[in-house]
Amino acid sequence: MIHTRQTRRFRDFSLRTKLLVCLFAFIIGPLLVATVLINYQLGIAETQTAYQEQLNTLKGSEAGLANIVAETEFLSLNILSDETVQDLSRYYDTMSYTDIERRRASLFVFSLPTLLRYKPYITSVSLSRHGEVMFQYAQASQTDALVYREDTSISAQAYALEGRGFWTPAYALQNRIREAGPRYVISFIRAIMDIYTYGEYTAIQRISLDEAVFSTYYSNLSTSTDTITMIVDGSGGIVSSTDKSLLANSMSVEPFIQEVLQSDEGFFPLHYGGNAYVAFHYTIANPGWHVVQLVRRSSFSGERTIINKFVSFSIAICILFGILFSWVQNRSMINPLRMLEEQMQKVKLGDFDVQISSSSEDEIGRLCHLFTDMASTVKELIDRVYKKELRAKEAQLIALQAQINPHFLYNTLDSIYWLAYRNKDHKVAAQIAALSSVFRQALSSDDRLTTIRNELENLKSYMVIQDGLVGDRIKMELDVPEELKEYQTMKLVLQPLVENSITHGLERKIEGGTITVRIAKSGDDIRFIVRDDGLGTDGTQISKILDGLIETEGALALRNLHDRVRLQYGPQYGVRFESAKGKGTTVVVRIPAMTLVQEEDMALGTDVSPIVTFESERS
Repeated sequence: MIHTRQTRRFRDFSLRTKLLVCLFAFIIGPLLVATVLINYQLGIAETQTAYQEQLNTLKGSEAGLANIVAETEFLSLNILSDETVQDLSRYYDTMSYTDIERRRASLFVFSLPTLLRYKPYITSVSLSRHGEVMFQYAQASQTDALVYREDTSISAQAYALEGRGFWTPAYALQNRIREAGPRYVISFIRAIMDIYTYGEYTAIQRISLDEAVFSTYYSNLSTSTDTITMIVDGSGGIVSSTDKSLLANSMSVEPFIQEVLQSDEGFFPLHYGGNAYVAFHYTIANPGWHVVQLVRRSSFSGERTIINKFVSFSIAICILFGILFSWVQNRSMINPLRMLEEQMQKVKLGDFDVQISSSSEDEIGRLCHLFTDMASTVKELIDRVYKKELRAKEAQLIALQAQINPHFLYNTLDSIYWLAYRNKDHKVAAQIAALSSVFRQALSSDDRLTTIRNELENLKSYMVIQDGLVGDRIKMELDVPEELKEYQTMKLVLQPLVENSITHGLERKIEGGTITVRIAKSGDDIRFIVRDDGLGTDGTQISKILDGLIETEGALALRNLHDRVRLQYGPQYGVRFESAKGKGTTVVVRIPAMTLVQEEDMALGTDVSPIVTFESERS
């Protein structure tokens, strides 16, 4: 039963997976096992000796690192005992600006350049009080290490140690005057005590070492690119590392670091980051740092014998032929089948523009050709049905317009208008006139196109009608350059958008609001932008309805307008909707900027080659 289940599972694998499984199971796998066994037998005798030699090489950095620590701490004592530093720290709050600058100049010109000579690893020295920088100095090539304010948390720790200095792990220097990427430093911090008043600490001294320069004192101990060398403090914090991604992190949770902290020196195997390493480490007594080096275990393989070389060469030849066999199978079988599968997925999602290039005339090649022909035929049939439905809908619209006698409506409205006028009901007369204008624009069937000027006049007539319904609660603002008013547009673009703003955004808002209509030219496009400060709605939901991702009866006017624009100008144009509850709504309609002749050419299918660009309009 188990054998049958495994066989069935293998049978369900893809062809590529089956090929790789067989290649590894019957060729590469056994050869690798043989190689591992041989290498293990040959290298086990030399491993311990190689480990001890590597540890001795690592300890060659001990004198240099200890010297840097000692020189830095000695420099700290020299600085805090300097008379100018003591004066600046003691009287900083009461000194005049001139006296402060005189002492800063003395330190800058005479004291610090001499003290920092031949110390390229020191990047900057800072004196501060309560975070305020009293004085700072940086090496000439490292002025980006200057800061405008010190970290007060470090100051609190320094004051608590009462004059005893401490070393920080590597950290990104904050509050730098000139940012140029993260700058990692290791700092020695000490509170400066007034030499004339025991127990009174007047400032904080920070001496920062450039981590990048500091790491060069030990990074050249191994030529292997897989080696990771780091220095950790007693709590597991990273002081320095050749792997810069570890900086400003703590390694205390790593088991091998815990083992390092429990002994002075030694080596042991471990797994880190999915790889097998050997950890070598020793301790710098002051300041209690542990220098750790992780070297790939594979770097300690012993010398290979002639038989082992022959076996390795044989394995390489077998693997080469296996890879060649896999490449041939991929090229002739798997890749064509994968391409066919991808094209099938496109057809499944409704994209019938299938392109499968296959010069082969075998079974797979013929299958690709047949599928391409089938997709092309289906696409042609769908296009026929789609165009037939469009013509049917257009015929229904024309029939509906024909059933409505425009002249009857105009004459009736005209009679009502004069009746209201004679009765001196001028407000009703104005609304009747506006309604007549709207009907005349909506029911005219001679052309689907008009000018932006006419579209604006139709919108104004519509707002006259709305004024009778909602009064002065809703105001409309127009922002339309005069030079755009003679451009062409579809009929009834703005009125549905304004109606949407009133019905869904402002009608239920007690205090009313404002609708802003702006028309702008952007490149070769014209954008109609209608904003309101109404109640707003779920913009994501409406956008999904416009994109056809949700089938619903909602947003009918916007969806109809979106479909009309796309049918008239192409799928790259249409309506974009942005809204949020309580924040108003913005609707953008984008059409090509064209004259009437260009619009008619596009409607007739003539290629006018507009340059289409779309820039999002944010509300």
